[in-house]
Amino acid sequence: MVTLRCPTCGHVWVYTGSRKYYAVCPVCHRHVHILKYRVDREQEEAVGGIEERVRELEEEVRRLRERLSELVKELDRCMRELEGGG
Repeated sequence: MVTLRCPTCGHVWVYTGSRKYYAVCPVCHRHVHILKYRVDREQEEAVGGIEERVRELEEEVRRLRERLSELVKELDRCMRELEGGG
């Protein structure tokens, strides 16, 4: 079992296969040299931290989009009230 990073698409995964020299990236299907593109523990932890931060930011973006949608609806309601008097 070894952690690899694809040089083409950047995907990081744990390779559990039995081949000695090349693995196939599960995302882009490129052949990845196992010894050359092995990720060490420090890199693996850094990638994990980055991936977690990306998930946090994606959730924040989702919440902000929801709030923006609510504000746009409120603005539309206010504009209708101003234009029509009610």
